[in-house]
Amino acid sequence: MQVMERGVSGDRLPILQVADRSEHKEVAVGLMCLNTQINYEALEESFELSPFAGLKHLDDHSNIKRTKDAESTIREVGVRHTEEYDIPYMIDVLEHAPRKNELVELIESSLISQTLESYVLLSRNQPVGVVVITPIEDPTSVRILYDLELEPSNPGTDGNVLVGVLSPALEPHSRWYMREVLRKSRFTQMFWRCRTFAKGEASPGRNLMSLASHMVPVAPYPHVPCSGAKDNDKHKESSPYALWTVNRAMTSLPKIYINRSIVVVGASRTGLAFLETLLMGPTCSYLTFTNLTLMSVHGLPTVSECLHAADTCVPHDGRYTDRYLKSVPYYFYVDVITGVMVRIDRLPMDDPRYQPDRVPPPPHLPENVMLINSLFDANTCLRKLLWMISDSKDFADCLHENNRIVVYGECLDAYSCIAALLELGIEPSMLAFVEPFPPEDPAAMRVNCFNNETVDERVQSGLEELGIQVYRRCYFHGWKTFGSRVETLHFMTQNQAISFPCFAFFYYGIKAIDLQTFKGLGRSLAITECGLVYDGGLVVGTGFETNDPYVYGAGTCTGYSRRYYAHKHAQRFYCSEDVGEVVYDLLRSRFSLYGDHEIPQFQGTCADIPSCGFGPEEALDLGTFRSVIDKFVARTSLAAVEKAADIPSECGQSAAVRDEALGFWKAVGGERIVVAHLARYLQQTHASNPQYSLPKPEYY
Repeated sequence: MQVMERGVSGDRLPILQVADRSEHKEVAVGLMCLNTQINYEALEESFELSPFAGLKHLDDHSNIKRTKDAESTIREVGVRHTEEYDIPYMIDVLEHAPRKNELVELIESSLISQTLESYVLLSRNQPVGVVVITPIEDPTSVRILYDLELEPSNPGTDGNVLVGVLSPALEPHSRWYMREVLRKSRFTQMFWRCRTFAKGEASPGRNLMSLASHMVPVAPYPHVPCSGAKDNDKHKESSPYALWTVNRAMTSLPKIYINRSIVVVGASRTGLAFLETLLMGPTCSYLTFTNLTLMSVHGLPTVSECLHAADTCVPHDGRYTDRYLKSVPYYFYVDVITGVMVRIDRLPMDDPRYQPDRVPPPPHLPENVMLINSLFDANTCLRKLLWMISDSKDFADCLHENNRIVVYGECLDAYSCIAALLELGIEPSMLAFVEPFPPEDPAAMRVNCFNNETVDERVQSGLEELGIQVYRRCYFHGWKTFGSRVETLHFMTQNQAISFPCFAFFYYGIKAIDLQTFKGLGRSLAITECGLVYDGGLVVGTGFETNDPYVYGAGTCTGYSRRYYAHKHAQRFYCSEDVGEVVYDLLRSRFSLYGDHEIPQFQGTCADIPSCGFGPEEALDLGTFRSVIDKFVARTSLAAVEKAADIPSECGQSAAVRDEALGFWKAVGGERIVVAHLARYLQQTHASNPQYSLPKPEYY
């Protein structure tokens, strides 16, 4: 072995080689290149080299005809400042891009601008992309909204990517391009902002960026730490945006893409927190999940153009407000499907018995009955109410004091609905509030929805001062329809039945699981006949697992098995966002490529074990671990039969055989293997074996 320094013709700098001399040629076993261009033909004259294919240089063997004297044609990755003669090439690169002319004008203006910086992305000295960056005017205002340091490392080093275009063939190497851009520019950290629901110039279709795959999404803060009311108004007026960032350290970290299919049913706070932790959790810098699906009735609980009264109508418990959801890039990583789960089909789609999905019909309700379960429902119902008021203004059934809007319910949602109607401009005299409290069941808990008598008294006195008609201890009994609308509502009290007309009816009564999800449609049963246990909620174990190994449950719709006696510790009594994050922590080993509990396997040979009877010649053809055990048992059994006189009567084996077996067991780590497999079994079935505790990983 020797190390030699040799320069090859055509090289700019020397190269350091580690080679092993054979009889006829020097076989290179290592090559360190200190230049950016390599003459492969000159190297192959003296060394046997395997083809080099790295991220820094890409060889096109199909279209390049190599000759011995020709200079090596290697497609080199590079970045340089944009020059005026690059404009015609940029027009070709942006041929199929939206608003091509505006982008070309932006690149031309960067040549003379003091703030804009543009860089050409090169491959084999041919332009394949362009990046235009501008400094962020007020980086502190951006950093206080997202999970970032309040100040950059150096002033003026935060850049905003306006345009980032790269050929799709070279997109896997975008992190190397971004590293070169950061090295050549004055910026140490680059950001990209995208407003998902914006329109006009700020819409996602107008913001061209194809380098975001290697950037890291940044989580927004739930609350904006603003000091004054003017700042609060300023942040409310600006449309929210999703934010990505990258620095030189992040470009050195490769991305691992996980394509395991994960389907989340229901856009609840628990499901959203689970997805957010997958996308922007502690592993987002090196793990990217590419096969995520969210199925909900109306998709994400956000609306592009939402009434402010609709946002008031839905009480916010947690961080998932309309603005927060628009600041998280769900639509960039998650396939959002609008629908209701009506079936769990365990047949593969290529099975002949597989039947295509059927879309459930929407429930039929009178047009003036409003059921609000999400922000989408609130926005739709309030807009429909405004249309109904304006449409029936000149008719006898218009909104007046004898034909009120009725709100029924005893929950925070009902009081939020009254506040939203007042904010919408409805007169208090046009509203009627029916409160079914205390409940009809005498055994039910008689605690108001505020869980505070002082707050409840002030709210009730506020309703009376506003002049809203309030009916106490009235329970909904039915309605009478006329055409497609409800004309009269019927209620029962303890002493009598009352009826009165209504213009619109907001119902906040019983909340339960969707009937189609529970019973399904026809033969398509989602829960009751698909093997899942339901006992007032989907029955789960302490690890969120159900009796189906591929189905997990979390959130307020779940409950523990009765044998745990843990009804007081149900998940509905805990913060839903925290539950979603815990689900990710417990299931991370199943989703990632590197499990937290790896089962050690026997690898290698028995050549180093003197007592097993296999020498180095036989060690190359031992086979599997199971075959080694079988051979050992067969050989020891045969030896025991041949020496029957030496077999002790108490155990059927001699001391020599026992010592040999004990030596083999210690050599292969038999106890460690058994404990590891036992730990895996207990981990999978610990819901049904709660009396056993898992052994610690350091013991196996």
